[in-house]
Amino acid sequence: MKVNVKTEPETGVLTIEEAKKHLELDITLTDQDENLKGKIKTATSMMDGMTGKRTIVQTVELQFDSWKELEAHEVKQGNINSMSISYLDENKVSQEVIDFEAVGKDSYYGEIIFNDTFSKPEIWGVRSITLTVNVGYAIVDVPEDYKTMVKMLLSKMIHGEDIEDYKEHFRLNHKYWNF
Repeated sequence: MKVNVKTEPETGVLTIEEAKKHLELDITLTDQDENLKGKIKTATSMMDGMTGKRTIVQTVELQFDSWKELEAHEVKQGNINSMSISYLDENKVSQEVIDFEAVGKDSYYGEIIFNDTFSKPEIWGVRSITLTVNVGYAIVDVPEDYKTMVKMLLSKMIHGEDIEDYKEHFRLNHKYWNF
């Protein structure tokens, strides 16, 4: 399976105002806002890497070599908004699959279930099946646990603390977080 991020998130999980409040910075000063935005995006990206979830709305393509591989795949990209499936047929023509359901086990994990009417057509070759998933939260809907995690990472970045130790601590203890 190959994963491609089609649309990157434009922002991190915190607003500039939330970050400044957490860091106890003067909200009226704007000279460092662009730098702070970059650090918020970096902290969000780090958190996504540690949790294996995608926090802010984005579109991800997963490419598969066979129908069996797709059926066995559990979608673990984050808050799932929508899914679509397409494939290249034996003539290299893109076809859309409509005979399936995207069944969420919860808001983070989903699976593909084909309807009884779907017969798996011949495909052209490797990576011929594409699952497109729109995942993530709008910034106003990001869970507080996510925001707290990013605030902690942001504080460590701003104060020049070692983030690698924190990432290891998180890796060992994340099961206690509510996400």
